[in-house]
Amino acid sequence: MKARSALWLTVLLASLGAACSCNKKPGSGGAAASAPVSPAVAGSRVDGLLRAAWAKERVTATATADDATFLRRATLDLWGALPTPTELQTFLTDAGADKRARLVDRLLADPRFSDRFAVIWTDYLLGEQGPKDGVDRAAFRSWLKHRMDERAPWDSIVRELVAGKGTSSPGGTVAERSLASHAPLAEPFDKDILGSTNYLVRFRGSVEDLTGKTSRAFLGIQIQCTQCHDHKTEAWTSAQFKGFAAAFIQTRAVAEKDKDKGDIRVFEVKDQPRAKLGPKATDSQKAIAAAPPRALDGTVLGDDARRKALADWITDKKNPTFAKAFVNRVWAWLLGSGFVEPVDDFRPGNKPDLPELLDALAEGFVAKGHDVRGLIRSICLSEAYQRSAGPPGKLWSSFALRPLPAVLLFDAVVAAASLAPIVEEVMGEKAELVRAKTRQRFVLVLDVDEDAGTHSFEGSIAQALLLSNGTVSRVAARAVDGSTLLALLRSPSNDDAKIDALYQRTLSRSATAEERAQWKRFLDEPAPAAEEPVKVASPNDPLARLDKRLASRARNARERAYEDLFWALLNSSEMAMQH
Repeated sequence: MKARSALWLTVLLASLGAACSCNKKPGSGGAAASAPVSPAVAGSRVDGLLRAAWAKERVTATATADDATFLRRATLDLWGALPTPTELQTFLTDAGADKRARLVDRLLADPRFSDRFAVIWTDYLLGEQGPKDGVDRAAFRSWLKHRMDERAPWDSIVRELVAGKGTSSPGGTVAERSLASHAPLAEPFDKDILGSTNYLVRFRGSVEDLTGKTSRAFLGIQIQCTQCHDHKTEAWTSAQFKGFAAAFIQTRAVAEKDKDKGDIRVFEVKDQPRAKLGPKATDSQKAIAAAPPRALDGTVLGDDARRKALADWITDKKNPTFAKAFVNRVWAWLLGSGFVEPVDDFRPGNKPDLPELLDALAEGFVAKGHDVRGLIRSICLSEAYQRSAGPPGKLWSSFALRPLPAVLLFDAVVAAASLAPIVEEVMGEKAELVRAKTRQRFVLVLDVDEDAGTHSFEGSIAQALLLSNGTVSRVAARAVDGSTLLALLRSPSNDDAKIDALYQRTLSRSATAEERAQWKRFLDEPAPAAEEPVKVASPNDPLARLDKRLASRARNARERAYEDLFWALLNSSEMAMQH
């Protein structure tokens, strides 16, 4: 194969420039820059507030993203997948003025949106906890997807998370439940299992951690620093923390007694008449048990059904922080940063950017019955979301360029190369296990901390090696039976069409005229001596066997050059970034 190191650097730099570009010239192979978004399509109140703020701050927004970029952006955010070439062509040829609104409506109506939303909140609420810790991520994800399929309002979902009672898991081995949690799609919903209780199971050993997480997740308020004593610089007191925590002190996750070795622990979550602390209870837990249960504003929760009373207070329409916290998180998810940063730190000394827009979105969210899809629709059709990517812009005047989550990047590479059916054919019964372990490996090396309050991406040598020379990239770019590349090489298409097809499968756009010319020169060049790729040292690589068994079907130097071309696109910055 041609020397990949120089090729990779060239394509990385070129594609990063393409991802950040504000416009593409008409006729260059990409879609022409769209006209400014119509307020009738995007929502006049949201866009009016954005424009007024940009004018006041003398900010020049980037141009509107072209149609191909908007399609890729929205599909990745709402489905966690790249659009197919057919979807790309259909969208680009649609002449309707409301095409973007209809696209967002279609994405939100599809079950894949429910699954994507469930994955995001499973990761956030359960963290790294899994079956080995007695936390059934698969059951939680299945429950949340089901609730989203039902179009349950956000307040109803949160009440079930805070006040839910029931069985945490259908049972099974730790390995089985781990595999189910990493499956591409959520498992079928089981009405006899209340998967939401895994949120409470996760914190069964620490009422303090449960209290802090609940306040941060659903109110955007950090009260955990006051659990021991008061701080002069904090808005909240130790007494308020203990009163809030007292709502959970009677909650217990009782493990079922019959459990075979290797099985996940199944819990029954319920409330006891009195707190049972046990001999190892800390002084903090004893103080919480003695405290009267109260909401943060002093509302008395009572001794009966404490969690239900707390859930009702959190989600009450008169509680403005609840709606603002969710709006802030969704805005940060879709636009790279929230009105308040960090996203869970609403306090008097941390003023939001553009508070008028935050208030407007929160009021609309409450007025529409905490409709998750309605809020996301408003944001996706706003001018902020539809701007081109560029240098960091004040008040979301440019779209924030950021890395794709590791799992999304892995799935995008697998889909672009048509690798999933090949893995199934070669690995047989072990295919799902191989996929799950490979996705886990991608997450461990590539994922960034989304709660760190920063949206920059610096990368590392390990990340670069995994992307450029890891087994996934090598296998995906190979012309093997059943692959995207081999089917394309055996087609009668000319080079221009083949290059465009590979761009559409990876970057969700056609190549520019300049890119086509560059690649055709590359394909026509004499191939140098073969270069052995540097392999990532990983004796436990789950795809190692697949790498050995899948030999390239490339017949000549030109077809091997196409493998290099495809490999370069799969490893490009434009492929790896949301832009």
